[in-house]
Amino acid sequence: MTPPAAPVSTLWPPLLLVALMAFGECHQWVVEVEVESMDKAGNFIGWLHIEGVNLSVALVEQALSRVHFTAERSPYCKALLAAQDAAKQRKEK
Repeated sequence: MTPPAAPVSTLWPPLLLVALMAFGECHQWVVEVEVESMDKAGNFIGWLHIEGVNLSVALVEQALSRVHFTAERSPYCKALLAAQDAAKQRKEK
């Protein structure tokens, strides 16, 4: 990964840096964007799959993200909650 021109701390939140280190650079992989819904302005809610892995589930599994309450309406709700529980159990050990 090439470092940015400006100091990293001013550009990216610290957890994003951890996520990038854990998952590498996404532009080197085949990715699939699954759009769940879209508003009038073209903004969308969806999922990013990298080589068949749901990035949201992977981030929650690594304790780099949390499950938002709106995920209850998602088809990935069970996977997200299971990943969150597994991350909590690993943290407790």
